[in-house]
Amino acid sequence: DPLEKLTKKELADLKKDCEAVSGKDFYACPGVEFTDVLSNRWAVWGWNVIFPPETFEHGKRTYTLWDGKRILHTGHYADLCNHAAGALLDYRTLAKAGAHPENMWWFYRFCPFVYEGGNLIADNFGQYLSSLRDLRWLAVASFTRKRKPSEVAAAKDDCVTVLSNLESAKAWFTTRCGVYNSPAKPYVTQGPEIRYWDAINKQMEHPWDKTRGAQRVRLKFQVASEAGIREVKVHDADYGIVRRFAGSGAKTLEREFELVHDKQHYLVLEVTDENGRKAISEYLFVFCYKSGLYRCGDNLNLLCAARVAWHPDRNQMLSMSKLIEDALLNIPAGFDTAGGGGLAPITDDLLRTTEGQLPREGIVGRILDVKQGSYDLQICAMTMDHASERHETAERPGPALASIPRNIAPLPYERTHTAYTLRSRADYFIAWNLRRVHEGMKDYRGGIVWHEGRIRFKEDMTLNGPVPVPFLFLCGGDHMFVTDADRGTLGIALLPEDKEFSIHGRVAPGGYVANMPNPIGYTAFFSSSDSEFFYQLQDWNKERASIDRLYIGLGRDGQKIKAGTEMSYRFMMASLNMRDRMVGNLELEDIRRTYNLDGGTNGYPFNISVGKLEDAEFFFTVKAKDNEAVFDIGPRRMICDLAFRIKGIEDNGCAAVYNHSAKYFRFVADADNTAYFQESIEKPVKIWAG
Repeated sequence: DPLEKLTKKELADLKKDCEAVSGKDFYACPGVEFTDVLSNRWAVWGWNVIFPPETFEHGKRTYTLWDGKRILHTGHYADLCNHAAGALLDYRTLAKAGAHPENMWWFYRFCPFVYEGGNLIADNFGQYLSSLRDLRWLAVASFTRKRKPSEVAAAKDDCVTVLSNLESAKAWFTTRCGVYNSPAKPYVTQGPEIRYWDAINKQMEHPWDKTRGAQRVRLKFQVASEAGIREVKVHDADYGIVRRFAGSGAKTLEREFELVHDKQHYLVLEVTDENGRKAISEYLFVFCYKSGLYRCGDNLNLLCAARVAWHPDRNQMLSMSKLIEDALLNIPAGFDTAGGGGLAPITDDLLRTTEGQLPREGIVGRILDVKQGSYDLQICAMTMDHASERHETAERPGPALASIPRNIAPLPYERTHTAYTLRSRADYFIAWNLRRVHEGMKDYRGGIVWHEGRIRFKEDMTLNGPVPVPFLFLCGGDHMFVTDADRGTLGIALLPEDKEFSIHGRVAPGGYVANMPNPIGYTAFFSSSDSEFFYQLQDWNKERASIDRLYIGLGRDGQKIKAGTEMSYRFMMASLNMRDRMVGNLELEDIRRTYNLDGGTNGYPFNISVGKLEDAEFFFTVKAKDNEAVFDIGPRRMICDLAFRIKGIEDNGCAAVYNHSAKYFRFVADADNTAYFQESIEKPVKIWAG
């Protein structure tokens, strides 16, 4: 029922009526439609749905929740309804309001097709595929608006949700995030049937380097239609179609096919009959739980086996560094936490100019693009070209309780940023499957994230301050180490009796900045050979005897920027535990040499027999010859296994690697005709990739 036409008593009566008519052969679930402050129309259902109070208290303020026509703060209403299942009905209104699906949260159903009175009023299928690439946990649902009970039976001629049996359907109606892989097997259809859709080994449960066949995924579907099947497409989120089967008018079509665990796949069936009517399946998630990239079940934040954590819904920057993974040995919180992993770097993106800070209003808006999620390394990008509404203001009660944030103004610059998160040397097959955490962490040495980006300025401006374009700041510790471009390598002990301590300068190309120690570990920043970074120790908290803010970023004080100017940058963040490590810079020096951050090639020995070396700074980058590369490489001890980037590998489904020394063959991901993977070079190895 429309919320604006209900009263609190009428909603209570609706629930009683639904309960009264439900039995062993029929089930009625109460729900409401409502409009939010952005003019989006929502449907939310389940026994936890309540009639909204007019106001609520948050902090020291009173906010209006319900004005009789609109829900002004969808997050708080979702919270009051105990996060009941719900769906946005038309994604076009979101775009008209100047908001983006990337910044949504707390929704668990997706309606590919929305009907009213027999008419299709919203086709959201493309947005459904995009939401899966965005790593959402969702279930498909139909929505057919009917005004009278007598019209309900006709809904089957428009679009329906099909579930396997009544008992699982009841759970589907009232479960929010636990819908993936449920016994209900939901799908949405305008006519065709999806009788079977499943896979064997869709979650890679065994380590690929020890178990033969661990990467093999076998899939099967069976579909049917009295009108005859025209075709079946298998979509991999919105990356594209990975299989396409002609139905040739068959009443029933059944096929088996295979994929591999090269990267994460969100697989969706789109079945079309000869009348052009469609069925959309639930997705099958092909992934490795032990080293993947995915959201929490509430669709809120990234917190996963890749050990990175951020909230795209609130325009939060992607993780600058990985959590310190062997902190799990010392804390009782378990692995499903963003805490206990040491003091991670904090993002700072308020650009300083002589005319004030930018953005002038709101916060930096960010749009996430997951380039590659895999059992190996992860690739995520963000685009920043607009300012978004602030989280907590007199109008907005924080990001989780407010409405979806709107874009409020273009930024005077455009920034793109890509992070490459490496798989660490922790063995989660042992640590998690077998609950032998100490054994699983015995080879762990730390985590590494490589960053690449570009800023293009759209206005003239003059930069201001020691670090006018800050990216992040480091906290904690009483020692600071920096390779200063003008003063050489500095190691500074910051003592409690120091009254004042302020230092800033330019990081030497290929140099580092770090502060330590912390009880669990510390984070170090490494510049690339071709980037000019600046640092500033802004606050030394003598009461806590620790560094409060050690800023790192781009730009010179007083630098005049012309519209059209571009700044490119590359840097590396290392999360290092304190196990068997002393306070000092010996390991920092070793890391910069190992990963060739000076732009050279002396970090480790190698010889390429097929292909051509393009670069060895961080990635070992080889240009393939006729879709293959062969090389000998190592030995070299490293924090994480070396990252390889083999260019010129045609993306015909995936890429492959053969390790001659360890004698295993495996499939790896291909992104933009480039194969990305990691291999250990602790011992000399010979590798074929193609």
